[in-house]
Amino acid sequence: MVEIFPEIEIFFQQEQFSQEELDDFKVTIEDKYKDEHSCRLARSAINAKLLQYQLSGPVAARVNEKLKRARIKLRSKKAASTNTKKIKAEKKVIKKTRNDKKLINKGKEVLSRNSKGVVKIFYNYNINKPLKKAAIYLKLSMQDFKSYLIINEEIKIDENSSFSEQIWKDNRHWIERRLISNQKDVKSINKKIKRSDNKTKSTPGVYGKLIKAKTIGSIIYTRMSK
Repeated sequence: MVEIFPEIEIFFQQEQFSQEELDDFKVTIEDKYKDEHSCRLARSAINAKLLQYQLSGPVAARVNEKLKRARIKLRSKKAASTNTKKIKAEKKVIKKTRNDKKLINKGKEVLSRNSKGVVKIFYNYNINKPLKKAAIYLKLSMQDFKSYLIINEEIKIDENSSFSEQIWKDNRHWIERRLISNQKDVKSINKKIKRSDNKTKSTPGVYGKLIKAKTIGSIIYTRMSK
């Protein structure tokens, strides 16, 4: 019977480790368990776990694979029992989400191309159109957009109400500020993406450097694919 050592269990839950890491771990275990009996049991536990790891992979990976299969099976059962009405409702939500994303992406592209004309572009794109369209363009929820709007209390509006000239005139000051702020955010994100791409291209990584220098000599343990 192999005795259970928590630190050994944790070590073999890794996706992969090198021969050097395994050797260092063995030294750490021997330093911790000084008496001969415990040290011998620990060595046996490591050897058993190493064999199990090479055959079927880490414990966490096996558990995750079982959970993944269970989720797929559960989703299949739910999909089979879903009625036509629910499917149509889900498609409607998906379509609305896609349309909203398209409007947001279109707004970002226009703002990033023409920094000086963002206000004019917003005006031309949204004037006398539904308020929900202007809210999406400004990256605001309809509830937040309505809370920011300065309008006559007697006027009742909803997401389908028109973004009129009067509403534009009364709210232009804060809408302009938000448009400019959003434009700066888009430019900042684009710069970060470019820096990240350049860094990735110029840095081969530790493994790449080892290959280039032809100094790889250690064994890397990874779980076998099924």
